[in-house]
Amino acid sequence: MQLTIRQLLLPASALTGFALLQTLALLPVANIYFWQLLPDSLLHSLGCGLLAIPLLNVVRFSRLEAVSPTLRFVNYSMYVAVATAAAAGSAYLAELVIFGPDTAAGYQTLIPLRALLNACIFSGILVCVKTSDKESEITEIAPEAGDFPIDRDIPKPAIPDRFIESPMEASRQNNIHSEPAEQIDPTPSLAANPALTAISYTTRIALRSGTKIHVVPIDEVLYLQADGDYVQVVTPQGRFLKEQTLKSFAGQLPPERFARVHRSILVNIEAISRIERYEKNTQQLRLKNGDTVKVSQQGYKLLRQQLGL
Repeated sequence: MQLTIRQLLLPASALTGFALLQTLALLPVANIYFWQLLPDSLLHSLGCGLLAIPLLNVVRFSRLEAVSPTLRFVNYSMYVAVATAAAAGSAYLAELVIFGPDTAAGYQTLIPLRALLNACIFSGILVCVKTSDKESEITEIAPEAGDFPIDRDIPKPAIPDRFIESPMEASRQNNIHSEPAEQIDPTPSLAANPALTAISYTTRIALRSGTKIHVVPIDEVLYLQADGDYVQVVTPQGRFLKEQTLKSFAGQLPPERFARVHRSILVNIEAISRIERYEKNTQQLRLKNGDTVKVSQQGYKLLRQQLGL
């Protein structure tokens, strides 16, 4: 029983302290007395605390990493807006029931300020949860990170040097969008450079889908397509979004297997079913899963070299 009381006292003390801080902050702009404002702050703090619990679970398990950054921002903004409206509305409804319409009317002028404060609180919760989850995910993956492309911030002993980017390499990757439309880094030829045979390339890729991490052998990857700061990894099981540049992938995949057929596309040569004419002087690839991939003129030249055509 003593442990239960301690567990209750901690959140109760936090809510009371938060309500007192709100009261002192809003007192200069409120047209009511301190003893009238304090119960209002207590109700709003209670509503904010109760709604923070489901918000934590929604944010933690939503796993919006697989969608575009814009759509992710819209979803998170909606979470905050709904939680803010629910907290302010429930607190005001409680005031109507407890204090009556006449007293509750005096609190109406404070609703916009309460809503702004709640929005800041819920936004902070969202940022803290996502940051904490990301650090936890990196910690879980790090011990098995031998063959996975992972961020530089993970301790070096867990990762081979070939997956740790230098600051200069990271700067070049950040400027990838400024390259000319048809400029493609030629894939090194093993025949032209026998030294490349000694390079060890990654054999599998770690891909997140919801709460799961899929470990996909590179032989099962059909193609990779740049999507802003992300890369869409297409496999027979579906599409996965990974926070990594296509240029970084190109340096980690075996050149005899993957061809840079377009500035934004790396394709698995074994997944190509046939080469078709798309428009005048341009071609497209028909893959074994039925997808079509456009090929630039320079990419077609490089592909012909790799296929020995």
